[in-house]
Amino acid sequence: MYSLPMPEFKLGLADANATTASSEWVRLTDSEAHSNPCYSVSFDPQQSLVAASFRSPGGSSRRQETIHEVSDIEFGDNSQVLWNRRQQINVGSWQSKMTRSTVFSYYAEPPHSRWQSLMCAGIEQSRQVKVWDGSAAHAKELVSLDDVPATEYVVDIRGCQWGLSDAGNQKTVLATLTNSTLIIWVSSNN
Repeated sequence: MYSLPMPEFKLGLADANATTASSEWVRLTDSEAHSNPCYSVSFDPQQSLVAASFRSPGGSSRRQETIHEVSDIEFGDNSQVLWNRRQQINVGSWQSKMTRSTVFSYYAEPPHSRWQSLMCAGIEQSRQVKVWDGSAAHAKELVSLDDVPATEYVVDIRGCQWGLSDAGNQKTVLATLTNSTLIIWVSSNN
């Protein structure tokens, strides 16, 4: 059995007897609740992005859809922190399962030579994994991957850049976990 050493620092979380959170933590989002239930959140530290996915409550008077929001977090001078919604993607599909979405970065090789972000989500109704350009001000769908079997649904989704750019073998990898299958996609080029 192994034990981890105690960290040299302590996060300023509220202790069991406190009624408020530590002053070391700053709430960035609105204090009002979102009108749709959230089912996934992910972070992209490379691009300082946060992505959240929401489902509409449904009902006969509402359109059933999922809403995916990508927001920037900026750390300025004097400990100023800014939160800005970059894009909102509305998808006309219900989401009854607790599937995940993700945002991640990859370094685009020449001629682009810059960091790009991708927003990915499992779409239950069409049995697809959709990928959008998370770097743009307006969402642009890049690809729909149709390999989710009809009897399965997406449970989790993750992406990353794999390999070494110096060796010329760097690829963008997207992994999707369904209720019974692991599906891995690799980009043919970056």
